[in-house]
Amino acid sequence: MTTAKTPIPTLARGATDTRQMPDWDNFIPPIPEPPEDAMLQEDSHIRILSIFKGHFRARPDVLVSGGGGFIYYDRYDMNAKRAPDVTIAFGVNAARIRDRNAYMVWEAGKPPDVAIEIASPTTAVRDIGVKREIYAEIGIGEYWLLDPSGGELYGEPLIGEYLVDGEYIRYPTYRDAKGRLASRSKALNMDFYWDGVEFGIYDPVTGEDKLDIPEYDQALESERQARQAERQESQQALESERQARLEERRESQRALESERQARQADQQAAQQAQDAAEAEIRRLREENDRLRRQ
Repeated sequence: MTTAKTPIPTLARGATDTRQMPDWDNFIPPIPEPPEDAMLQEDSHIRILSIFKGHFRARPDVLVSGGGGFIYYDRYDMNAKRAPDVTIAFGVNAARIRDRNAYMVWEAGKPPDVAIEIASPTTAVRDIGVKREIYAEIGIGEYWLLDPSGGELYGEPLIGEYLVDGEYIRYPTYRDAKGRLASRSKALNMDFYWDGVEFGIYDPVTGEDKLDIPEYDQALESERQARQAERQESQQALESERQARLEERRESQRALESERQARQADQQAAQQAQDAAEAEIRRLREENDRLRRQ
C-alpha cells in the first residue's frame, strides 16, 4: 500500500488565490461513467450500498451515495473531482446534496466521513494510489478497500484506514467468531467482514449481521434508474436554460455593440462636421486677408 505521494497543490499560508471562480450556479454536474468492468464489482457494490442506505434511511443528516455524483474539492477547479463507489457523510444536508447531484466540500461544510472503493481490474491501481492520496488531502476520515477477488487486485480482500494528520493509518484486522476476516470502522461503529465469498457488515450493538433486503435492493435499483433519468431530464432542462441565457447575453451584447457603433458613427459625423466648419472658417479668414491686401 506504500505509494509515492504527489500532494495536491495548495497555497502558501497568507497567499491569496488569484484564480478565477467558476460559475458554479450554472454548472451542470456530470454523471460519473462506470468502469468498463463494473459488473465485476456490481454485487458487492449493491450489497454494501443497500446495507448502509437501509441502516441510515431515517437520518436526513446522513448522506449515503453510491457513486452517482462527484465529490468536488477545489472551488476554483471544476475538474478537481472524484467519485468513490460509496460515500458516507454525517451532519450534512443529504437532500440538498442529492438534488445538486454533487458533493461540494465548501457547500457541505465538511469532507465526507467515509469513502469505500470496490476493486475491479481497471480501477485497482488508482484506488490504492492517486485516489488514496486525494481522499487524504480532501480530509475523508476513513478509507475502505474491498476486493471481491479475495485479494488478487488489492493484495488483501479487506483494508480499512483512518486519517491522522493527513496520513492514512491501517485499522487492524481479526478473525471473528465465525472465522471471517473482519475490521472495525470507528466512524460507522460497525465491522466490515469478508467470509471468503462476499462482504458484509456486522453491527456490534445488536450483535447481528446487517442484512441487505432484496426488496430494498430492487427499490434501490429502481430509484437509481429513476434518479438517473430525472438527472438527465434536469440536465437537458438546465442546458436549454443555459443556452437561452447565453443567447440573451449574446443578443444584449449585439444590442450594446450596435449602440456603441451608432454612438461612434455619431461622434465621427460630429467630428467631420466640426472639421468642415473649422476648415471653412480658415478659408474665409484666408479669403478676407487676401482681399485686404489687394
